[in-house]
Amino acid sequence: MKKKLQMILLGVCIASISIFALSACSIFGDADNDGDDIVDKKPGEIKYELLLDDTYKVTGFSGDPIGELTIPSTHNGKSVTVIGERSFSGWSGWVNITIPDSVTTIENYAFSRCSELTNVTIGSGVKTIGYGAFENCTGLANIVLPNGLERIGSEAFYGCSKLTNITLPDSLTSIGDKVFGGKTEYGKKYAIDLDIRPLPEEAFLSAKEKG
Repeated sequence: MKKKLQMILLGVCIASISIFALSACSIFGDADNDGDDIVDKKPGEIKYELLLDDTYKVTGFSGDPIGELTIPSTHNGKSVTVIGERSFSGWSGWVNITIPDSVTTIENYAFSRCSELTNVTIGSGVKTIGYGAFENCTGLANIVLPNGLERIGSEAFYGCSKLTNITLPDSLTSIGDKVFGGKTEYGKKYAIDLDIRPLPEEAFLSAKEKG
C-alpha cells in the first residue's frame, strides 16, 4: 500500500515538474520569437550620380527613414548640388530635413508626399525649387525660403495644408501656378509677404477653382 502511494506521489511530482518545464520553455520561447520579430531600423544611405560638372546629384535613398535627414554638402570630396527628381518622394518617417548650402536645385517632386515631414531647412545656395517639389507634404508646417531663391515651380507646395506662414524672398523672380493651392479656402489663410511684387492669382488656386 505504501509503495503504491509512493509511486502515485512520485508520478504527480514528475507530472508537475514536466508541466512547469513546458510552461517555462513556452514563455521564454515566445520571448525569443518576439525578439526575432523586432527589426532594428537603420539610417540607410543616400544614392548619388556624378554630373558632367564634376558635382553630385542626389538620386534616391535606400534603407529606413528615421526622424531626421541631413543631406551632406559633399560626397567623395565633391559638392552635392542637385536634389534629383523624386529622390525622396513618398517616403514617410522623416520629420526634419536639412538641405545644405551647396545645393542649387531641388528638382520636380523631390520630396513630394512625405506625409510625416514637418520642418524643412533649405540652404542659402538654392536657386530653384521645382514643380511639385513638396507637393502633398500634408504635415509640413515650417519652411524658410532662402534669400537668393529665384524660381518656385508650379504646385511646389500644393496640398501642404499645415503650411500657414511663409515669406517670399526679394530675390524671387518667377513663381508658378497653384504653388500654394489645394487646401481649404485655396491659400487664403496663408500669411504671405505680398509687398515684394505682385503674384499671379493662380498661385493660390486649386485645379478645381482654376477651372
